Amino acid sequence: MTERVTRLHPEFLAEIRWAINELKKTHRGGLRDDRLPGEKTAEDIVVKTPEGGIDARDGTTVSSALCLLYKEVNGSSNTKTLTPIEVNSTHQTIRVWNFSNEAVAGDSYVVTSRTKSGTRYVVVESCEPEPEE
Repeated sequence: MTERVTRLHPEFLAEIRWAINELKKTHRGGLRDDRLPGEKTAEDIVVKTPEGGIDARDGTTVSSALCLLYKEVNGSSNTKTLTPIEVNSTHQTIRVWNFSNEAVAGDSYVVTSRTKSGTRYVVVESCEPEPEE
């Protein structure tokens, strides 16, 4: 019997990878965590902040907000489109924390990453010096 090879659309494959990575988070890394060569790390995702943004850190107290999840879809050779991640026609959200001493603007697309403990945070570099204590 001849094996049948099925090709998956890259966008659909990206959604499958995203779903697998979300499942891995719920199993605390208990699932296989190998990545394919050249595959983007599963830790980085793009979100859109809510209208009110995310407040700045105040000393050691950090703020968070529920943000909308987006995926990158390849366009032409030099463009990408940010497309909402939806399940059953519902735009998915995720809680994102801001460790910076500057607020994150509302309705902004930002890259996020995840700490080893699983906290999703905004990847920003403050241009302002830390206040002296």
